[in-house]
Amino acid sequence: MKILLIAPASGKWQHVGRSRVFGGKAFRFSLLSLLSVAAESPEDADIQIVDEQIEKIPWDADVDVVGITCMTAAAPRAYEIARHFRGRGIPVVLGGMHPTLCPDEAIQHADAIVTGDAEGVWQKVLADVSRGCLEGIYRNEQQRSLAGLKRPPRHLLSAQEYATINAVQATRGCPHGCDFCAIAAFNGRTQRQRPVEEVIAEVKDLHGRMFIFVDDNLTADPEYAKKLFTALKPLRKNWVTQSTLAITEDPELVR
Repeated sequence: MKILLIAPASGKWQHVGRSRVFGGKAFRFSLLSLLSVAAESPEDADIQIVDEQIEKIPWDADVDVVGITCMTAAAPRAYEIARHFRGRGIPVVLGGMHPTLCPDEAIQHADAIVTGDAEGVWQKVLADVSRGCLEGIYRNEQQRSLAGLKRPPRHLLSAQEYATINAVQATRGCPHGCDFCAIAAFNGRTQRQRPVEEVIAEVKDLHGRMFIFVDDNLTADPEYAKKLFTALKPLRKNWVTQSTLAITEDPELVR
């Protein structure tokens, strides 16, 4: 099966990777979502990931299915892209933050949408593509454990085009319910955690000494964070992440 996965851009952010921002390289850790989808695809699948910030979309590509991820800002562009491929008779599946939170809107622009995590759902989507019977909306009825996540196939990205392709996820979600944040709505105001040993094994295998934790709030559970940070120390790698100011309330996290 030939699969085309697209991260759309919009407005002034189109082709930002070709500008002088970040030394001409894109800072785009959101591509981990498409890498996760690629990881859930069959091993013999022919997969291409296209990031519109740095490259042109292959409008005439000969593929069996197109998957598009989008946040709200890029949703109009995602719908434009979907319209083109659907016009060619190629099924389009939308996923990501915006389709998850606005499924009734998103399904009007695609043959199917995936709400929430791709794990446990994407393989069924592809099976239905093969049978020509997409069901519309696919979702996990229960939140899945993050244990045993497949490694993201980073070789599908052009490393030279990005500030780093070393994006790692240790947790998903955040237990806080801030009314300005979509994370709580997407994840049900919960945080799921990968086994620390699995995170460490992945970090060990990364090329280079710099990586990014793309977690929404890595220190939301201080005890988990301390266990993870302690295990990371011997690796002597540099990393960045996101956290709330609550981190300042625990001296062991900031020292």
